[in-house]
Amino acid sequence: MMYPVSVGAYIVPLLEQNAKDVGVEFIFNTAADELNVDEKGEVTGVHASDGSTSYTVTADSVVVATGGFGGNLEMVSEYR
Repeated sequence: MMYPVSVGAYIVPLLEQNAKDVGVEFIFNTAADELNVDEKGEVTGVHASDGSTSYTVTADSVVVATGGFGGNLEMVSEYR
């Protein structure tokens, strides 16, 4: 039997630094409340708010990430 391994504390800082190295900006403690969609139905960005500030982010690509892959050792090894 294979048990999930908690790797978040290990891999999240590595992924975050890699993203920063290529220019990704992070906005923490902010809830997305709407996806922006163009006339073709493609997601082009997101609207979000942290309670005091609202953000509208437009992007070529949008990734909705709602969970981790810590239990998938193959992915952990690949992206470490």
